[in-house]
Amino acid sequence: MSKSKLAGDLKITGEVTSLGNVELDGVIEGNITARKLETSKDAKIKGTLKGDKVIVGGHFEGTIGAEKVKLSLTADVDGDITSASLSIDEEAYFRGTSKRSPSKTK
Repeated sequence: MSKSKLAGDLKITGEVTSLGNVELDGVIEGNITARKLETSKDAKIKGTLKGDKVIVGGHFEGTIGAEKVKLSLTADVDGDITSASLSIDEEAYFRGTSKRSPSKTK
């Protein structure tokens, strides 16, 4: 699978869709869909994240829908998460709701 990286000096308003993996370092307002999404500690995202696996390391406000979600120790999340699997590192901030969805693999 391909891997795309959106750099820290990039600001996007709108929709981003990829069939591969995406690393996000910039400021994004909108909806992002990819197989695997990973946000850096410096990323600032407001919108919707969808994918098989979502790893949040920066500031995120909105909704997340994924098979697996991980909130890394630098994550600051304000929103709602729907996933089959959710892990939250001890130092991560999470304000919102979490709803378990059935796994696609079961």
